Amino acid sequence: MTIQQYLLKSFAQHSENIAIIHDGISLSYQELYASALKAAKFLSEKELEQASVALIYENKLQLIIALLGVIFSRNTFVPIPPKTPLTRIKQILQISNTRLILSDRESILDTGIDEFNSLKLICDFKLADYTPKNGEIDDLSHIYFTSGSTGEPKGIKGRNGSLLSFMLWMINKFEIDNHDRVLQIAGEGFSLFKREVLATLISGATLVIPTEADKSSFDSIAKFISANDITLFNTVPRPFPI
Repeated sequence: MTIQQYLLKSFAQHSENIAIIHDGISLSYQELYASALKAAKFLSEKELEQASVALIYENKLQLIIALLGVIFSRNTFVPIPPKTPLTRIKQILQISNTRLILSDRESILDTGIDEFNSLKLICDFKLADYTPKNGEIDDLSHIYFTSGSTGEPKGIKGRNGSLLSFMLWMINKFEIDNHDRVLQIAGEGFSLFKREVLATLISGATLVIPTEADKSSFDSIAKFISANDITLFNTVPRPFPI
């Protein structure tokens, strides 16, 4: 089994459930799937498969849709935080051999890489004429980068099978199911981000994403957690003093 197969199974089983809530927008699993297929079809029409695709997004909902599109088209996602300096972006693109950038910016200036402005990835929820690709367990699923303290960021590669194994361990360990509401708080440049997103969606739970204002202080995030009935979140102890 691959990460694609588990996601597709969950999307089918939980189609009417709420998949994501962010900034006043709620998407069901069916609506999220329709939007992800739009991105996947676009990438396939670009004749990309097993290629590195950079994701540079301000909007987390758009980011997750694009990430799923990369997965369903059997490509490799390379998440890059939007505030990353251009010099470092160029280093990451070169090291990862990125073929395409998906972004909600107007332009990522002077990278030499094809860009696709994907502001409209939240579509009309009509399923695209596209069949997701299942992939193989040895496919390269993602590349994350270290902080680059030595002057050059170092890419850490992850495979489809190992990513899936960890997601299934996490779901089993924390007993995540379709009744849970999971807080998505990690930045996309950290590997925790993919765990929050994919473990939630595989289990049929609801991913709840705070805005930057919601995360601005301990009091504001605590209020957000309470108001949104969060049942699970993953963080280091420091932001939440006891």
